[in-house]
Amino acid sequence: MKIYLLLFCVTFSAHAKNFSTEAFGSPGTRANWASAEKTHIGTSLEKGAKSPVWFTSSQGILTEVYYPTIDTAQLKDSQVLITDGQTFFSQEKNLRHTNTVLSAANVVLTNSDPANKFSISHSYYTSPDSPILIDEITVNANVDGLKFFLLTNAHINNTGANDIALVDEDGFTFREDQTQLKISSLPGFRKKSVGFVGSSDGYQDISRDFKMDYNFLTATRGNTATTGELAIPEVHGSYKVYVYYTFNNLLGLKGLKLKNLTDIKQAYFASWDQYLLQLRVPNNLSGEERMLYLRSLYTLKCHEDKLNRGAIIASLSVPWGESQFENPGVQVGGYHLVWPRDLFNIASALLYAGDKETAISALRFMKRIQFQANSGKWNFGPRVFDKAGSFPQNTWVNGSSYWDGFQIDQTGYPVHLFFHIYKNSNESERAALLAEFQPMVVSALNFIATNGPWTQEERWEENFGISPSSFSAAASALFIGARVFQGEYGTQLKNIADNWIN
Repeated sequence: MKIYLLLFCVTFSAHAKNFSTEAFGSPGTRANWASAEKTHIGTSLEKGAKSPVWFTSSQGILTEVYYPTIDTAQLKDSQVLITDGQTFFSQEKNLRHTNTVLSAANVVLTNSDPANKFSISHSYYTSPDSPILIDEITVNANVDGLKFFLLTNAHINNTGANDIALVDEDGFTFREDQTQLKISSLPGFRKKSVGFVGSSDGYQDISRDFKMDYNFLTATRGNTATTGELAIPEVHGSYKVYVYYTFNNLLGLKGLKLKNLTDIKQAYFASWDQYLLQLRVPNNLSGEERMLYLRSLYTLKCHEDKLNRGAIIASLSVPWGESQFENPGVQVGGYHLVWPRDLFNIASALLYAGDKETAISALRFMKRIQFQANSGKWNFGPRVFDKAGSFPQNTWVNGSSYWDGFQIDQTGYPVHLFFHIYKNSNESERAALLAEFQPMVVSALNFIATNGPWTQEERWEENFGISPSSFSAAASALFIGARVFQGEYGTQLKNIADNWIN
């Protein structure tokens, strides 16, 4: 009797978790990030910031999504899980991947089963007037009996360590503090569950026995994930599904039902086509080369923040994201930060392609983050000198510093960007540029002349001293100063640069 009772109790406790409100396994595995090998990125092109949402993709799936600024990730990844309920289980990122480039902004990602049982295609775009990302999914099922599940791992407010995941009427809600992400779909979810990554998430559940057994309603404060079975018929055929990722918008899917999805999609891609048509394209490019060129400009422009114009980050990624594990509550900057060096390269590329407005916005952002007389000192043992005139190693888009290294080339590059804009301006425009930026440029030149060409960190942020990269950026900035500012001051700058070279 005792043996049977023991067996009954063990069996009941194991299955009771499936019907519990709260998922088990808190707080989940230590959070990490997605691969930095991005194949596509995007955001709505707009003058304002009604749709401050950026998306990325890697390994055929949706990866980091950012909101409401380009340096604040809210999601790690989202992908479809596939099973026939009996013999196999697959996840999208392990399938065969192909990308079809329809235009510079329009790329269709297709993930195919090696056994040709199914394929899944994604077209991503954002709603131009609301913080909503749309994943237009086409499922081609070549056999009967297939089930498709959406698995999403959020990282609200740049961290995956303290998220709350909930099942709601339309689908799911992630939240942390004041930030909220709702996930919904058309035609909807048959089953829904939330869990902690590594223990009670949908991957652990379905990969075990090819069935979705869990139906937890909450997963509170941890590395959480949501799983929903997409309402796709289990017979072979082609099916269209729409998944919506809505930020801080309580209307969510109900709000989008009032809109025409075709109009939203067309408006998104048309706005990018119109922007790119205004830019300069080199002559004699092949069709493939022209597409690469335009797609490159599209990618660069996508990296600008919308609430802080001119704040262009280095990359919408975390380097080696899979191995970048975070400490709870500590935001990871990754590459979604502003480096003056990267900002110069992106802004100058857009300038020479014909987007002068963005280049000037970038220069204004550099002016905003430049160290002033009250910014303290650089202290490197025997070398102690004022920060005034130099620039941070990198910053968030609000201008606050992230790392605190000193790289003298990054004080030279704002001077370079000013000069590139200056020499591509008429006389009246040059006068306006000098009125706005001369104090910034002179302060940077004085800093370089006084403290260069030595640097705490060279361009690769690893070694101190005088590297060819740092030296050339600093010395040429002084020569630029000599060209722009005639007279005694310009002669002094030229003489200093000449002495360095000789």
